[in-house]
Amino acid sequence: MRPRFTIAGLLALVAASGVAFAALRHADEPVASLIVTGTLLALGVASLGAAFRRGKSRAYLAGIAAFGWGYMILALGPGAEESLRPRLLTTRLLDGLYPALNPDPGGAVRIWDSGKGKPLLSVSPDGRTVMPLGSESTTIQGLWGYSSEPFQDVGHSVTASILALLGGMVARAFAARSERERPGEV
Repeated sequence: MRPRFTIAGLLALVAASGVAFAALRHADEPVASLIVTGTLLALGVASLGAAFRRGKSRAYLAGIAAFGWGYMILALGPGAEESLRPRLLTTRLLDGLYPALNPDPGGAVRIWDSGKGKPLLSVSPDGRTVMPLGSESTTIQGLWGYSSEPFQDVGHSVTASILALLGGMVARAFAARSERERPGEV
């Protein structure tokens, strides 16, 4: 079965993409809180829909809930920041994307540790001044006014939403195939 897209669905996709890119570009604590909360709310609604709907829509919502919650727990769950989150491919991609989307207004170049998602040092625009970020108390927020943590939270929430939609499409395809193999059973 070929996926079908409606004009309204495509408009919603464009709007959601715009919000996601704007949130990534201007990621700070309030924006991250809003995006993470919205993602959790959407996954909660999908979970309720999966519990009370029937047929293909139930499978679609169950796929959304399973993939979305699974990724959110892996990326943002308890203890994930130190143990699992640094090992996710998406964390490394977000670490590489952060300096491109959030350049330092002073022109300083930051060198990042992609394993920890934190900057190691910052070099001034003239290349002469190197500011090491060796102590645990010094963060990029305190030094330059930026922090990659809200960016990471927004990025992982957006990734969870994308994976949730993909999970819903996979679950719907499985349900359609199961229906073709066993007509009449639900």
